Amino acid sequence: MMVAAVSRLGGRFNTARMVREYAERAYTPAHREALALVSDGARGAAELVAWRARVRAAWPEVALRSVATADGPVPVGAKVQVEARARLGSLAPADVQVEIVVGSIGPDGLVPESVVPAAYTGPEGDEHLFTASLRTASSGRIAWAARIVPVRPGAGAPDRGFLVTWEPAG
Repeated sequence: MMVAAVSRLGGRFNTARMVREYAERAYTPAHREALALVSDGARGAAELVAWRARVRAAWPEVALRSVATADGPVPVGAKVQVEARARLGSLAPADVQVEIVVGSIGPDGLVPESVVPAAYTGPEGDEHLFTASLRTASSGRIAWAARIVPVRPGAGAPDRGFLVTWEPAG
């Protein structure tokens, strides 16, 4: 059985595929980003430094709290709505991404299994409302936590390696 599995799948798990995948997913995009940062007299790098300084200065004002609309037993495959309320200080909703990290509870807390981006719904008083719909994938308790990360203009994705604020444990 093992020989048959290797003969069927061996071509898919090889060094050539691994190097090609690294190049397509990591090295080539990183090279394009580096070229964009240094082109036009390093204007992209200067804009990145200015953006990071602006977000870092505003980040202490960022706070987040969330609540699920379902309480009690929820059947497998059901949707659970999560509302996250963010205080952004001087930042705009377009400057951030609210994410709901879903998983299970392990000995050290939440064990992440998936990340669901929350959609911006609009302002509510001095907070901004974001909502996400979680689908229960298995039976048992649903474990989740909300976090907020900055989104660099033009990057198309959150900058999770820069700053992250989690909602307080509750």
